[in-house]
Amino acid sequence: MSLSSVREANPDIIISHWCHLINDLRISSQEFYSRLHQVLCDRKVPMLEGGRIEFHEGGPLSPKRQYLRLKRERVTFDICAAPFGTGGFVSWRLGERYLRLNFIGLFLLIVAFLAVLNSIQDYRITLFRLAVDLHQSLMTAGIVVGIIVFLIWLMRSAVGLGLANLDALLLHTPIIAGFYERFLRPLTYYRIDLALMYERAIHQAVLQVLDELTEAQKLPRLPDSDRKPIMRDFYKR
Repeated sequence: MSLSSVREANPDIIISHWCHLINDLRISSQEFYSRLHQVLCDRKVPMLEGGRIEFHEGGPLSPKRQYLRLKRERVTFDICAAPFGTGGFVSWRLGERYLRLNFIGLFLLIVAFLAVLNSIQDYRITLFRLAVDLHQSLMTAGIVVGIIVFLIWLMRSAVGLGLANLDALLLHTPIIAGFYERFLRPLTYYRIDLALMYERAIHQAVLQVLDELTEAQKLPRLPDSDRKPIMRDFYKR
């Protein structure tokens, strides 16, 4: 997980958030983000991308504040740590971007595929021969249908079969990603639990770094009542 600069749109919906101000806490945004990155690496949190992102404090001409964005699929975690008065605060927001289907891109992809087929030498002759030979045509159609069914089954079962790399590749493939997630990637208990575990893992990592800072500066430890995020149901929207 690198900490390069990222440029992405704001999440469409905020699922949960957490924020706390600690008096007399001396805090550096860059040091906090770097330490949080190290904690997540030590915990070996998988399939999580990270980077710095800047948001305006107000309108387009207002100053910018830097956040640490952690991303998995369409879910984003925007974390902020900064001084405030004589103290410092830490906050995070868990958001999600809506699933968007690129129908225009899919249409252009199909057109491009057909154009490639049309450019193959003797393609039309082969197509004519297949139409004449009904038996061969049925066999060919059966093979094509079988391959398509197998590919659909493979994509729907990618996570269950342990093919995490294939699943990640499909989710990061332009145009295809939206249709794959919408039609071929069913919502399962595993996916819900995994999303909840990412939220817990990042929240615990933030608390760990905050505890290290308060202990090093001999400040009171954050009480349990202030450690709970305000959260909505992950998939009730």
